[in-house]
Amino acid sequence: MATNPEFGPSRAAAPFRQKLAAFWSWWTGEIARLLPERFSMLRGGGAPMIALEGDDVVLASPSPGGGEARTVLTPLDDTRRKAAVRALLERAGETRGRARLALGHDEALMRKVTMPAATEENLRQVLAFEMDRLTPFKADEVYFDYRVLSREAATGQILVQLAVARRELVDARAQKLRALGANVQGVAVRDEAGHGAALDLMPL
Repeated sequence: MATNPEFGPSRAAAPFRQKLAAFWSWWTGEIARLLPERFSMLRGGGAPMIALEGDDVVLASPSPGGGEARTVLTPLDDTRRKAAVRALLERAGETRGRARLALGHDEALMRKVTMPAATEENLRQVLAFEMDRLTPFKADEVYFDYRVLSREAATGQILVQLAVARRELVDARAQKLRALGANVQGVAVRDEAGHGAALDLMPL
């Protein structure tokens, strides 16, 4: 007997697939909303970068050549300061108050270091142990992050980009940005173009 096309397996499965697709869309949206920004960034997102320069708040444009937006906080009371920061974030498309604290090059140390390839598996621990040799600081004085730039199989070495910032500076800047109403989701170092490198100095 021929199968009735209105009640065949593919027709019957269609509503289930639609419900599954709707559930998946809702679920991934909830996960993206609840997880910290460093995880949601894996999905292609990223909170806007905010720099604190004296009593100025600067929104670093997320797109090349987009320039910056700057707000002077000096003449504003606390309520209007928070409103000004919120307006800057909304200008970048951020409606939930999330921001990444942006550090300038005079506030962080960026350097490239060569390490044995065998250290890559435990590279964070090795870099912390070697911090006073690689930088002027001890590991407990700084927050740091790194990324492997290249691997040289012939020499058994890796080239690592290392970013380091003093803990007291990061903590003070993050606390100030939170006091302005921002939900700090990361700490980045601005490159020469004014945009953040793929490194996060946010305390773990």
